Amino acid sequence: MQDFLFTDTPPETLVAGEEGQEEVGSGNTAKDVGGLFLMDVAMMLRPADAISCLPPVLQAMKAQGINISKDSVASLQARLGEHLTEDVVNLLNDLSSGELTLQPITRDSKPLSQYSVADLEHRLLELEIKNQPRSALLGQLLALYCRIKNVEKAEETMKKLEALEYPITPGQHVLLIEMYVNDGQLEKALNIYEFLLQKEPDIKMIPPKVLKLAGAMISKGMIEETFKLLDNNAPESSSEEIDDATGAFMGGSFLNNAIGKDGVTTDVIQQLFDKLIEKNYMKPVALACGALIKVHLANDDLPAAMDAFEKVCKEYKITAVKHELTLACIKLEDTEKLQKIMDLSISIHGEMNSLYDLVFAFIECGKVRQAKKILETPGLRARHQRLENRCKRLLEENRLTELEQLVAITKDVFDIDRNRMFMYLFEGYRRKNDCDKALGVWTTMQEENIEPSESFLWELGQLLTKHEREVPFVIPAAPPASAAPTKAPVPAPATEPVVSSTSTYKQALGDKDLNAALQEKRRLERSGTKLSVTNESKLIEGFLQESRLSEATKLAREMAVAGQLPLARVMKYLLNKLSAAGDVDSVSFFDQYLDENQRRNMSYNNRLCNAYMNAGRAEEFLEELSALADKTDVNVVNIKAKFPAGGIMGILQHKAELLPKVSALVEKYANIGIITPANCLWMHYFKEEQFTEAKEKLERDRVRRLKGVSTRPIEPFIDPYSNPDDLDSPYLSNSQALLSESASEIADLKAIIRQMKSKMADLQGKASESEHYSEEARKNRQNVSSSSSSSSSSSSDNEGKP
Repeated sequence: MQDFLFTDTPPETLVAGEEGQEEVGSGNTAKDVGGLFLMDVAMMLRPADAISCLPPVLQAMKAQGINISKDSVASLQARLGEHLTEDVVNLLNDLSSGELTLQPITRDSKPLSQYSVADLEHRLLELEIKNQPRSALLGQLLALYCRIKNVEKAEETMKKLEALEYPITPGQHVLLIEMYVNDGQLEKALNIYEFLLQKEPDIKMIPPKVLKLAGAMISKGMIEETFKLLDNNAPESSSEEIDDATGAFMGGSFLNNAIGKDGVTTDVIQQLFDKLIEKNYMKPVALACGALIKVHLANDDLPAAMDAFEKVCKEYKITAVKHELTLACIKLEDTEKLQKIMDLSISIHGEMNSLYDLVFAFIECGKVRQAKKILETPGLRARHQRLENRCKRLLEENRLTELEQLVAITKDVFDIDRNRMFMYLFEGYRRKNDCDKALGVWTTMQEENIEPSESFLWELGQLLTKHEREVPFVIPAAPPASAAPTKAPVPAPATEPVVSSTSTYKQALGDKDLNAALQEKRRLERSGTKLSVTNESKLIEGFLQESRLSEATKLAREMAVAGQLPLARVMKYLLNKLSAAGDVDSVSFFDQYLDENQRRNMSYNNRLCNAYMNAGRAEEFLEELSALADKTDVNVVNIKAKFPAGGIMGILQHKAELLPKVSALVEKYANIGIITPANCLWMHYFKEEQFTEAKEKLERDRVRRLKGVSTRPIEPFIDPYSNPDDLDSPYLSNSQALLSESASEIADLKAIIRQMKSKMADLQGKASESEHYSEEARKNRQNVSSSSSSSSSSSSDNEGKP
């Protein structure tokens, strides 16, 4: 059986060139040859095999100075998923930095795949003039024309190849099919597909190509033919599948695009959904499940949509299209259906998350009074991340009325960060140059006794000054680093002696007088002198060392808002202290200021998880992880990156009662192709010596064929722990054959087990000896006590005699 895999990266996103990254769509015909080549390698091989081949290739490309685009890096990372290593990530970052200079090639020729379209066309002209062989070059041009969707030149090139009697490969035929589908010429695409089947009856296209063709066929009412196409091209096993994120997106998009097409009924959508699941095109995720509900909404059949929603919730634990259904029920004032949605949502996401979703829906429908009533629910706490995300979305979509309403009704919510809420509202007014409303934000903050930050005052002052409005406060002398370009320090008046910029501050730090250092810091800032990151970090570190966590946190917050973070080691120290103190809000605050590398280096996600656990809110954190997995607008790679494996292990160790919640989370993440939680659960069972549960979990994962679960390396190590006396059991012996590359690791494992047995024997011997001595000592104490009692008794008797 043959499979031909080709990259799906749109040509207009590919870039190349010595001079930097240029869009092909801007008129430049240069190609991101390096990125295209790497994607072909990644798609031709399994991710696990590709990751072993890529490092030397990437190193050679770096040495040659070959640049690739950011889009190519993103596509590669999505393809390789959890198999990515740190070395590969660093090399990809180097290649996409745009700082490499293409080195001259010493050899006379290079592969055709490294030439741009313009170069190949120029070379073709030379060969035609000289009447030299040009079939291979035409074949390469055909593939490039297909990828950039140049139908006219692709057809012209194909005719030239036919005239030369050069056989067009199956892979080139597949590219032609995709090109015609993208160009809306379904009939030509189907003709080529039929011709290809005649030449290669057993050929199969990869799922993205199949689903593109199937989507075009559905749009033309070819329903039966679509089912036949899906059957004939179905992957034979999960090992032939593309990565789960791509499959979920392509399958979900295919189903949603099919809604409303001629002949596509609700039953057809259900059958297509079942077919895609059955044939391993995708796994049930929110985007795909949403089509089962949207098809009823498209027919204005809300009761049927509710039934489909309930079925999806109970069968897959996914609340697809919940927001749309909630809005529909609110507009119809159907409280019964609304309560049903809430009950199903609470069973999956928990009460708090569901209530906030309902609040946002009421505001969107203009039902502010009902939203405020929900926020008055006893025990309701501020969900900072939910509120932050909602404010960002409303701001980005310019929905300022809803943002105003949200800020207004959250005033009395427990633990709310009003300063952050007002900052979003002010930013919306600033973008519209609405001075009156922007100034109104400052007035409201005064009424609520909220102290505006210096960055807020500076931004507001600049806005008012720009529009020649009176400024009712003193504008800070220097703008924060994130707000405006740095200005020179304001010189001191001639009548005052000029003090060395930071000498007093450094002296106070050296004397461990943190209060004096803080006062000097404030004085320097007022005079326009900005401390270096190192000096500010030293003050924060001093407060942490003296267990003055609140002062340290406040200073770090000010630095973050101003556009800088403390030194990495100090920031890590601070996050560790906040996590141990259970200060969830402060740990969450810094999330928006950290990039992905900083989060990884500081183990941010694990510290956030530990903060929730130390605050007694571990269950709430698990609910938030569960809710994240249900979002259709979040990339699976990002969801996986946010999963705190170490933190979850801590929850399993210290919060045994939450094991069912973690197990449910494992299943939900597995459904979207993320198996890190499954590995955590397996390790917990193994660590707790629950070998039966560990083996059952391993078997379930084998059946599910979760990608990335290394069943062979871990399977042999279960029974040796169950029977540690049998070090040469067939499990370890067989594993040596299965893992020839890891024979030394198995030998090390045997040695470790023997050492552990030896230590256990020594400990048992010492314990027995200790028990023996303890028993002897106890008997001696009893004998002494008995002797003393006897002596006392004798003395008493003698005292009674003459």
